[in-house]
Amino acid sequence: MCPKCRVPLTQNPMQAGPHGLHPCAHCAKLIDRDADICPFCGYHVRRARARRRILAIAAVVVVVLGGGTFGLVRAGGVAGLGDWIARMTATDPIVPTIPQAPLAEREQPVFAMPEPDLTPVAEPARAAPTAPVVVPPLVVRYATGWANIRASRGTDSTAIGVLRPGDTVRVATPIGGWWAVWRDGVRVGFVAADLLRTTPIPPDSLPARP
Repeated sequence: MCPKCRVPLTQNPMQAGPHGLHPCAHCAKLIDRDADICPFCGYHVRRARARRRILAIAAVVVVVLGGGTFGLVRAGGVAGLGDWIARMTATDPIVPTIPQAPLAEREQPVFAMPEPDLTPVAEPARAAPTAPVVVPPLVVRYATGWANIRASRGTDSTAIGVLRPGDTVRVATPIGGWWAVWRDGVRVGFVAADLLRTTPIPPDSLPARP
């Protein structure tokens, strides 16, 4: 319609200018391609067309500069780019082919034998002889009742064995009221001195064994 009198107008492509009609980018009405302003909505067609052209040119420039910058960084800067161009434009030198003599006439390689290692080998250190275990004089004693064999002298020590009434043991000289019990040349523990006697217990006084 007419923008002034609001009279509907017939949009006939055959009645348009030499470049035909195209839709307005703002109101989508068909207007002449050569029009500067849309007669329906007042949109500045030429200004928008120039803005789109500038944006397209700027996008192309950004893409070109970005690709060039990326290639320059990959090439190692300006110096690296120059080296890359030199490598791409350089030609391989022509190396003359030298005929070689047959294998039988060639000089056979001489293999050098390795020098023998004459470094004296150090003898392994010998272990120091261990001192023999000195077993003190032992005497035979008999358990008067049930007695604990402890790991050290004292009732607070851990019990590592038990003597039954009448058991025979070999002990050394008592120290601090405790006998050192030995078996097969090895000290196995300690028993309180008052739990051992010098004479065996009569068989009829021993408890029955299971």
